Amino acid sequence: MASMQNTFIFNLKEMGKTWIHKSRKWVQSNSGDYLELKIIVQEKDETYDISYIWNMENCKTLSNLRPNEIFTIYNFDFKDECCIGDEDSSGVIVNKNEMTKIMIEYLLMNNEELCKYSGLTEVNTYRQIIMKNLENLWD
Repeated sequence: MASMQNTFIFNLKEMGKTWIHKSRKWVQSNSGDYLELKIIVQEKDETYDISYIWNMENCKTLSNLRPNEIFTIYNFDFKDECCIGDEDSSGVIVNKNEMTKIMIEYLLMNNEELCKYSGLTEVNTYRQIIMKNLENLWD
């Protein structure tokens, strides 16, 4: 059983989110605000067990929002609220096949490498699309 992991930073400003709705007021996000995501993939006999560990400590502009509201702002609104635990972690288990193998390979690529394959789509957006599609394949 192999384990693979990587950590990614989702900067609010880089994602085109310079103005956000906060308590019914629009506020400008702090350019230093970011969401950190650690992805851990455990390869098992017939499945991949994918864990997402979220760190929201650096979302200072959003500190009064619930985790799901922060996820929505960052376009992670496909996450199920019931998946958010004490450690702000969640994940999916998908069947192991050639397609999911390649999706996980791309999911874990660093931004510079993924940029070679993402076309005109920004790399973090491309990674989010992979995550959404893996969620749809939950086994």
